[in-house]
Amino acid sequence: MAEATARTAGMLIRRVQRRNLMALDAALAEHDTNLAQWAVLQVIGDEPGLTGHALAARTLQSDQSLGTLVTPLVERGLVARDRTGNKLAHTLTPTGRALLAAGGATVGSTLEQRMNALDGAELAQLCGLLERIA
Repeated sequence: MAEATARTAGMLIRRVQRRNLMALDAALAEHDTNLAQWAVLQVIGDEPGLTGHALAARTLQSDQSLGTLVTPLVERGLVARDRTGNKLAHTLTPTGRALLAAGGATVGSTLEQRMNALDGAELAQLCGLLERIA
């Protein structure tokens, strides 16, 4: 019985996460970006100067797929790459910081809408339970 319940819980968590990701991707489209690109912007904003490899690790991407994500951000003037020796450091441009702020508001409101089926106490309880297994 416990195994079946654990499996059900795991699948429900996966379903909620999938729906959250789909909702966030759709919401971020209004900023002409997607969740993967926004995650890269967020990490660069939090830790300016990261190399491509470090940035890939923090965004759970391979080095190769990170290049695919970052190149359009550089071309749009959102991210700057600065070479020091054989390393490329990534920083946000002012336009990138503005998009990060706007996207952050969008992400916050989208997640709030996704969680509106729960009252404050239920949401706090859910957070506590998820933290125990995270």
